[in-house]
Amino acid sequence: MTKKRRNSQTPWVTVVIAVLCMLNMAFVWFLSMDNTADAEILAGAYYKPMILAGEWLRLLTAGFVHANILHLAMNLYSFYFLGRMMEGTMPRYMYLLLVAVSVVMGNLFVFAAEGNEVCVGLSGGIYGVLGSYLLLMFVSGMYKNKRFLAQITHTLVINLLLNFLPGVAWRAHLGGFIGGMMFSALFLKSPVIRPHLIHFRVCTACVLVLLGFMCWKNAYIPEDERYYGTDLNVLHKEEDLGFGNYAVNMVEKLDTLYDLDGLLVSAYEGGIY
Repeated sequence: MTKKRRNSQTPWVTVVIAVLCMLNMAFVWFLSMDNTADAEILAGAYYKPMILAGEWLRLLTAGFVHANILHLAMNLYSFYFLGRMMEGTMPRYMYLLLVAVSVVMGNLFVFAAEGNEVCVGLSGGIYGVLGSYLLLMFVSGMYKNKRFLAQITHTLVINLLLNFLPGVAWRAHLGGFIGGMMFSALFLKSPVIRPHLIHFRVCTACVLVLLGFMCWKNAYIPEDERYYGTDLNVLHKEEDLGFGNYAVNMVEKLDTLYDLDGLLVSAYEGGIY
């Protein structure tokens, strides 16, 4: 009986996501590419040109890609810590949706900004789970517990300070946090939230409209941030892995995106990296 109860408390969604992140890290190592960023792009990282060329799934898959073993370890530690507390508070499919929505929202916040960068990591999902956790703790009244309030304040301060470190995608953290809170407010049943549901819906609609406008406004790649060598390196590696037809199709789309009149296609066919 004890064994059955313990198994039922295992955060299986959290564990499966963690395993997928580790397998993707192994795939990045397997690629053995000279440029780590190129390997991350090939493994599914957020990369605006590829997204604009049709690979919108990168808004989600970027959450499973990590820069190095330290980045992976830190994210998985935080994710398991939160997942162990949160996964049991809702149906597993809802928890999975919460993580997915938070990752996508985080990367949309990155997309909505100007510029072109490679963005990886599960932190958008982690911040989304954190946002959901804070909302649920508020509606349950646990914030009135001084010990709990001290712990959660400590957690919030640490996560806030992390955003000031160099190379940290703070926009992805912010987007994930907002996405997690919005998802929880709209879809998790709570008698405390229900009377205010219309307000949450209006706020969510406003955020999505503004985010959509900013994504539309910045759906281009500045000329000084076009990395043709990276694009060609990734596509040639795809060809080496047996996806030649897909690589050819993608290079044609990128050529159109950059308005190069066939120059990128010629460079690809000529074997230029």
